[in-house]
Amino acid sequence: MSNEARRSTTVGEIVNLMSVDAERLRDASAYLWLLWSCPLQITVALIFLYMVLGVSVFAGFAVMVILFPVNLVVANIESKLEVCSPLRQPLVHVVLLHVVLVVVVQLHGHQRSAEQVSTSLGNSGFC
Repeated sequence: MSNEARRSTTVGEIVNLMSVDAERLRDASAYLWLLWSCPLQITVALIFLYMVLGVSVFAGFAVMVILFPVNLVVANIESKLEVCSPLRQPLVHVVLLHVVLVVVVQLHGHQRSAEQVSTSLGNSGFC
């Protein structure tokens, strides 16, 4: 650190910055193992599910990958709304989760109607 920088900052500011850096390093080291553990766990789970369910595992994995950006958007909205009052934040969280739940239920409902159409076509001899 140069002499001019030392004159423009106080000892308290330097100690505060060093404390924040040490805390960030501590937090990063606590979660560093997730970089290798999460991909390994997902891979092992997919292998076991593939052994039980077969190719349909890839459809579930595709849904998970597709919904990942939706989760990021919801998390960003929640982080922007954190400035709300503490009483309002759980309500916002519940509302956002219900929106995602409604979308999933609607998709599941369309799946059932598609199954009924394909079953009726199969029974009528078109397939």
